[in-house]
Amino acid sequence: MNSLLFCWNVRGLGKPEKVRAVTKVLKSSKAKIAFLQESKISQFAPNLIKRLKGRLFSECVLSPSVGASGGIISLWDGCFFRVSSSMITDRWIGLVGQLESCSSECLLINLYAPNDLASRKRVFEDISEFIEKTQLPTLIGGDFNCVRNREERLGTATNKEEMENFHEFIQRNNLLDLPLVGDSFTWFRRGSQVSASRIDRMLISPIFLNWYPNATLSSLPRNLSDHKAIVLQEPAARSKNRPFKLFTYWLNYLDLAKAIQNVLETSSSASTGDALAASKKAIKKWVSNFKAVEEENLVGIEKKIEELEQQLCWSGPDQNCTKALQKLKHSM
Repeated sequence: MNSLLFCWNVRGLGKPEKVRAVTKVLKSSKAKIAFLQESKISQFAPNLIKRLKGRLFSECVLSPSVGASGGIISLWDGCFFRVSSSMITDRWIGLVGQLESCSSECLLINLYAPNDLASRKRVFEDISEFIEKTQLPTLIGGDFNCVRNREERLGTATNKEEMENFHEFIQRNNLLDLPLVGDSFTWFRRGSQVSASRIDRMLISPIFLNWYPNATLSSLPRNLSDHKAIVLQEPAARSKNRPFKLFTYWLNYLDLAKAIQNVLETSSSASTGDALAASKKAIKKWVSNFKAVEEENLVGIEKKIEELEQQLCWSGPDQNCTKALQKLKHSM
C-alpha cells in the first residue's frame, strides 16, 4: 500500500521519547504528506524539525502552540505535492498546491478544532470561507473534536447542536466523510469511566475519489498518544521486474540452508546458471512461507489487542486486561 496522507494528534512533542516515537511511526508510514496536531511546542528548534522531516519530507509549515495548548505541523514531500501558497492560523493550516501524481490543484487542510462549541463554530466558518475563496477540491484531516452521531461516542454524552453544526459544515462544503476501515473509535481514555470517540477523520471533495478511486482510510495501533493515527492509503502498483535480494540473516534459518543444499545437490550436473535459478526459486518459496507465518503471528497479536481494547471500552477498567494489553504491545 502507498500511504498518501498520515494524520495524528500526538499529544505533545516536548519529551525526547515522544519525538522518537513519532519519528519512528512517521518513518514506518512512508507517507507523502503528514498532519500532526497538538504538538504543544511554542518555539520549534531546528533539530526537532530536521528529525520530523527525516528522509520522507522536504517541506514543513508550523503553527506554534499558545502556551501549552495546540500546535500544528504539516510536512510533505515536495515532489509529490507542490505548494504554491499557505494559510496558517492557530487552529488550522491550509496548503494550496498541485498533486503531481494527478497534475491537479487542490487545498489540503490540517485541523485541530477547539473543544468548545462556540470556538469550533468560528473555526468551521473561517475554513468554509477559505474553501469558497479558493474554489478548489479540498481535503481536511485532523482532530475535529466532535462527532457526527451518537454511535461515534462512548462513555460521554453527545451534544445535538454539536452534531448539527458539524453536519452543516460538511454539507456546506460538499465534503465526503471517509469511512474508517476496521475501527470504531480513534480516541480512547481509561479511568473510573472509560471514554472513546471517533474525533479524528478525513473529509474530502468527491473528485478525490476520481484521482484515487481505491484509497482507504485506516487507523494504526495506539502508541504514546490517546489518539490513534489515521492513514489514507491506496494499493501499490506491482513492479514487473523486481530485483532479487538475499538478506544475510535468512541464512541463520536451518530450514532455508537445508533447502538450498538440497537444490544444489539435485542440480549438481546442471550448469551454474540453472543451479542459481533453481536456488533462487527455492529461496523465494521459503521467503513467501516465512512472511506468511510472520504476518499471521502479527495479525493474531493485533486482533487480540483490539479485543482487549474493546473489552475495556465496554466493561470498564480491568487490571488484568490492562496488563495483558501492555504485554502484547511490548511483544510487537
